Amino acid sequence: MLYHYTDNVFSIFDISRSGANQGKTHGDGIYLSSNPNEFSYAGKNRMQLYAAIFHPLWLFTIRYK
Repeated sequence: MLYHYTDNVFSIFDISRSGANQGKTHGDGIYLSSNPNEFSYAGKNRMQLYAAIFHPLWLFTIRYK
């Protein structure tokens, strides 16, 4: 189960509308999380999703010594 928050109501993601909540998010993109509370600041509507993701962008922290 993945989660997406939005102020909008829709059933199909449209990449051309990516960034509709610009200023609330980290920039253009479609943000999904397995944590139901992550990105909750990005909208009042929580969508519960199943997704087939073939080439995800993995972000990680690099620690420098």
